[in-house]
Order: sequence, then C-alpha cells, then structure tokens
Amino acid sequence: MSQKSAHTELSLPRRKSRCLITLLAWIGILEFVRGMSSVNWEMLFLGIETVVFLGFLIQWTRLDAEEHDCHIWPSFVPLLVTCVGPFIMMPIYFIKSRGWKKGLITSLLALGYVVLLVGTSVGAYSVSYVIFH
Repeated sequence: MSQKSAHTELSLPRRKSRCLITLLAWIGILEFVRGMSSVNWEMLFLGIETVVFLGFLIQWTRLDAEEHDCHIWPSFVPLLVTCVGPFIMMPIYFIKSRGWKKGLITSLLALGYVVLLVGTSVGAYSVSYVIFH
C-alpha cells in the first residue's frame, strides 16, 4: 500500500459508520418516494428495501469482522439472508466476536439502530404522503 493511499483510506470504524448512515439515508429516500406515489407499489418497494438492507448489513458485518479479527463462518451469509436471519444471526455473531457481555450490549445497540431505521421509514413515508396526497 502506498503512503498516499494509507492516509486517504478510511478507518474501519469510520467505514462502518458511513455504511450505517448510508443505509439510513437509502431507507428514508425509498420510503419518501413510496409515499409520493399514488400507485400501490408496496411489494416492489419492500423488495428493494430488503435487498438494500441485506447488502448494507453484509457489508457492515464484513467490516466489523475485519475490525474484530473474527472469521465469518461459511454458512453465515445464507443464514443471514433468510427471513429471521438478522434477528438470530447478528446476536450470535456479536457474542462470537465480542464475548457474552459486549456481544449482548452490541445486540441491544443494533436493536436500537433497527428502531431508528423503522422510525426513519415511517417518518419519511408519512411526511411524503401528507405533502403529495
């Protein structure tokens, strides 16, 4: 790695933060656009949001694993993509990568982030719906 690229590359915690903020922005934008539409595109937007969410979740988890020097087992991503995967696999990953105490605390923080995502989603949709309908 050259000296110039070492100074311009973002640290892992900063890359993880940027990933979470970008996901929050994407979800807000998608819900705002959904609220603008007079056509019911519920399933289309749900599918797009699911793909966006899982993409960012997998990217964030890979960055986190690199930061905590934790190997992600081969079946992790397929299990994560299943219906309840994030609610089961992420706490298991957090405990595996950080130990019981820090893993449980991180799981609670992740749950708080999910609440923030849902709040952003509902808020963006509601504001958009009120403005455009």
